[in-house]
Amino acid sequence: MTGARVVLLAVALWLIACQPQTAPTAQSTPPQKTSDASKLPDASSEFNTLVSKGDYAGAIAFVEKSGLAADEKDAITGTLILDGLVDPEASTRPPYPLGEGFTRMERAVSAGRTNSVADLRAKFTTGINYQGKNILMPPNEALANCWTNVEAGKEKAAACIAMRRRLRVPER
Repeated sequence: MTGARVVLLAVALWLIACQPQTAPTAQSTPPQKTSDASKLPDASSEFNTLVSKGDYAGAIAFVEKSGLAADEKDAITGTLILDGLVDPEASTRPPYPLGEGFTRMERAVSAGRTNSVADLRAKFTTGINYQGKNILMPPNEALANCWTNVEAGKEKAAACIAMRRRLRVPER
């Protein structure tokens, strides 16, 4: 299993943890078990299957249809796009270009998802590649430093987003 897929399996566990949960109240009745209960889809299992098969297009569609908050959808979809475009074992590619992966991650940051700041810093530090091969985008030191400064509270995310657009990264 590839490193990207291991990361995405961790995302699957996170997806399940973020599924809406309702706690019973004193007025509510406990849910009734029915014979159809075994037919309910298991979200983590479905997502894991898509990722383990390298079906990035399917995994993205799954996330986009999920009940996750928009910033979480953007963060996960952005990562799936960037990883799926370089994974040599992918059975399907993301239906979006490289730039859309960055745009989604930047939207997640702009919406307050701080974990995506580190993700963007890492992508610009290492570039978009698969274990140093299949390089779609080389590292970009200026953007890596910008996102490092955002992490440290010395810069605003909007400055890095504007810099990426000004530099036209990625060129594709």
